Amino acid sequence: AVTDKREPVFNVAAERRERANGLVGLTYAGIEDATIGIEYAQSVVPDAPEPSAGAPGIEVLAPVDAPAFAARWMHRLLRERLRITVVATAFGVREFLGWFARVEGGYQIVDALEISLGYATFQPHGDALGPLLGFDDNDRLFTTLRWDFVLD
Repeated sequence: AVTDKREPVFNVAAERRERANGLVGLTYAGIEDATIGIEYAQSVVPDAPEPSAGAPGIEVLAPVDAPAFAARWMHRLLRERLRITVVATAFGVREFLGWFARVEGGYQIVDALEISLGYATFQPHGDALGPLLGFDDNDRLFTTLRWDFVLD
């Protein structure tokens, strides 16, 4: 998405570009009842114009090639019936776009039935347009009831 800064009102247009997405992750499960994982995601747009390289005033609305970093820790307790998960993701390096974090605890009541409680926070950075645009320091408390079953 691009915008024309010469326009008096916010105007959004689209330019079609090819994009390749890559993700590299590493998970370590050598700690008893726990796993730790890290990930790095990067998009590459070979023919992406620099904001000043296009027509005068035309700028890329949000960086489509901003990297993302993520980390995850999961631990099982009480004979693997209680699961605690912590996840954090950060977007951007040259232009930091914000971060997201979630913590969740789930308890398996009986086989195939689990209840969980969690908290998530979305923290955009300034007025930067990016994947967290519109969340404005958004915090969420959530609960889940999960029942796994098989249809014959």
